[in-house]
This record gives sequence, C-alpha cells and structure tokens, in this order.
Amino acid sequence: MRKRFRRQTRWQAAWSLVMAVVFSLLITGPAPVFAASGKDVLSRQMVTIPQGEVAEDVLVIGNDATVSGVVYDNLVVVGGDIHLTGTARAGVVIDLGGHLTEDPGAHANAVFTLSFRQPFLNSLAIGSALVVAVWSLRLALSAALVALPVLVSVLLRSYLDRPVSFVSQSVRRTGLMGLLVSVVFGALGTVAAITVVGLPITAILLCVYAGIGVVGLGGVSAWIGRMTVFGAPERPLWLRTLLGATFLMAFGNIPMVGPILLTIAWWVGVGAVTMWAWRGWRFRKAKGWVQ
Repeated sequence: MRKRFRRQTRWQAAWSLVMAVVFSLLITGPAPVFAASGKDVLSRQMVTIPQGEVAEDVLVIGNDATVSGVVYDNLVVVGGDIHLTGTARAGVVIDLGGHLTEDPGAHANAVFTLSFRQPFLNSLAIGSALVVAVWSLRLALSAALVALPVLVSVLLRSYLDRPVSFVSQSVRRTGLMGLLVSVVFGALGTVAAITVVGLPITAILLCVYAGIGVVGLGGVSAWIGRMTVFGAPERPLWLRTLLGATFLMAFGNIPMVGPILLTIAWWVGVGAVTMWAWRGWRFRKAKGWVQ
C-alpha cells in the first residue's frame, strides 16, 4: 500500500512539473528560444531566435518575434510584430495584427500579413460603409419597386386596366414600343443637353419619361399579379398590383438576370403607356376634340 502511494505521489509530482513547464512556456516562458531543441515553439512572451539557431514551427501570441536564425516551417505571430534580420530564413511567415520588418538579406518562402492598425481599420471602415451603402440602396430600390406600382394602382385605378390590356395583347409589341420610345427620349435629351439652354428641356424629358415608366411598372405589376394564384379578377386592383410588384422585385434581385428582367419590364410598361396615350389621342382627334 505504501509503495503504491509513493508511486502515485511521484507520478502526480512529475505530472505537475510537466504542467508547470508548459504553463510557464505559455505565460511566462523565457524570451530566447534555443535551436538545440529543433522543435516547435509556443509562447506568449517575446521570442528571439539568434543566428545559428533552428526551430521547426513558431507561434507567438500577443507579443513580438525576432528571427536571425532559421524557422523551417511556419512562423506565426498574432497580435505582435515580426522582425526578420538579414540572416533570417523561414518557410511561411504569417503576421496577424502586427507589423512585419524584413532586413536586406532575409528570406521567406511566403509572407502573409494582416494589420489591424489605423490604416487597416480606416480601410475596413470605408469598405464596411460602402457595403452598407450598397445594401441600403438596394433595399430602398426594392421598396420603391413595390411601393410605386401600388401607389399608381391606387391613384389611377380607373385607368390602369387600359395599359394592362395592351400588355395582355402582346408583350413583345409593347416591349419593342417601349424600347423605341426610350431611344427617342434618350436622343432628344442628349441633343438638348449639349447646350446650357437645353438643360431644362433635358430635365423635363427625364421627368416625363420617368413618369411614363412608373405608370408602366404599375400596369406590368397588375398584369403579373393577375396571372398569379391569388390575383383573381375579383380581388382589388391594388392587391393584384402588390402581388405582381413583389414577384417583380424578387426576380429583379437575382444577380445578372435581375437587371435584364427589370429593364424588359420597364420597356414593356413604357410601351403600354405610350400605346394607351396614342390611342387616346387618336380617339380624341376622331371625335374632333383635338384640332
């Protein structure tokens, strides 16, 4: 019994000594690393590898590392600086959150750095702000793509069925008409914008074209909503338009394909409103209301 107790005591003492050594390496280990071991190095203290000394892998957390010797494989420093002197040789050097200094003559097979200092933080803040701005703009455009057609259906509920009927008759014809009208407005606006006097005319043309497009989107949304399961004719026009605008917004956010679908829907809407206005003008002229 006493022998067994003594063995357990010796084993516990040896284990405690090993744990103490490991803990001291991690927390309060000495800064110099001797290459005689030729093994891995893990430390939270400043590590120095003098010239002529060798280490396999070196990991330093929260402190600096100075290498004048050889690190065969990986030299990783997190939250500290790395200094490679002119006699340093290393495999892969990774510095996270610090600064890397290489003297002339130092050699590393690969170097990766990520600094969290002020320039990096400024770039990160600018990049994050741009990402937020882009997503906010996309969110605003998506909301407008749903809200504007519904507003059009509420304001023009007595007239919106007319451009919808043109879309129902031929999507291709209304789309081609919308493309032609868009080209005409673009050409007139470009010609007017050449001179300073024509800038107000360009602004007026853009406003008119935008108004035609918004009304046209309302008609296209109502047409799409009528074809859905919940878009029965007995349902209110604003509800059908809301359903169609929601589908249009969802498909419009698809990368690459979405902008093309929105452009086609815009042209179809512009063509439908143009054909509606043209037919109304011809009807008034036939009745003698237009001289």
